[in-house]
Amino acid sequence: MVYVGELCNMYGLDTISTANVVGFAFELYEKGILTEKDVGFPLRWGDPEAVVKLVELIAKAEGIGKVLGQGVKRAAR
Repeated sequence: MVYVGELCNMYGLDTISTANVVGFAFELYEKGILTEKDVGFPLRWGDPEAVVKLVELIAKAEGIGKVLGQGVKRAAR
């Protein structure tokens, strides 16, 4: 998690907002609202590699990261 915090700092992302939107994405995946096809890889709780990949997508506004990077409220719409 320290590494993810450093990634957020490197990319200029707020760590709290990023953690919230990452958790939101994992929850959506768990409920079947997001799929591996939507994300590009599985989002399984406790998988640090998935968190790192998701943060990088958010930071680069690529794929699902383009939507998640706008925050939970907008992503929920």
